Amino acid sequence: MLALAGLALVLVVSALGINKLLPRRAPTWLLIVVALALAPVILYVVTRPHSA
Repeated sequence: MLALAGLALVLVVSALGINKLLPRRAPTWLLIVVALALAPVILYVVTRPHSA
């Protein structure tokens, strides 16, 4: 659970940083929602048992 929270925080911060570099800014709430939605997916992909 702590890994999920940490990953979500990193995604939100990086999304906000990327948003400042873009010429057209996306809404901040949209970036946060997308980052929070992606966090469990990324964590699952990274930690799932690899079937050989």
